Amino acid sequence: MRMKLIGAVMVMFSSCGIGFLFAREIYKRKEELEEQYSLLKMMLGDIRYTRASFPESVDKAGKRHRGSYSAWLEELSKQMEASPGVTIADIWKGAADAGLYQSSLTKEDKQRFMEFGELLRVPERENVITGFELYLSELEEEIDRIRSVITVKTKLYRSMGILIGIFIVVLFI
Repeated sequence: MRMKLIGAVMVMFSSCGIGFLFAREIYKRKEELEEQYSLLKMMLGDIRYTRASFPESVDKAGKRHRGSYSAWLEELSKQMEASPGVTIADIWKGAADAGLYQSSLTKEDKQRFMEFGELLRVPERENVITGFELYLSELEEEIDRIRSVITVKTKLYRSMGILIGIFIVVLFI
């Protein structure tokens, strides 16, 4: 009887933990998208108002930004300096593949980020600004969508973890 009780408690803790872990991933994804939004907004401001080129804005952002994208920005800046003949879009894609490997972003988020890099294929200033504005509006819509469902989804994941734990315990007793 004692072993069953210990097993039941372990099952409950682990299933609850899994539910809370899934709920935390939603928050982490929202935070990463918000960080990405503010970073790109800062880069767009450099391009638009200080008339910086895209590589200059990446370099400035890399020096000012201290978050989960800072290592990615430094790598992107180094690759742009080291590969003058390679297009920005190709460098963006390579750096994004490496930099977003362990993020909480979904596959669709990562794909959209890669597609943004494709908008940078034509390096004219107006095209870059238009690409930034388009991506930032899509990103803002996604963040708003996440904000509207985050409470419901986190409650759902937590409740499902608890209910699955109870179900497994009842099943084995």
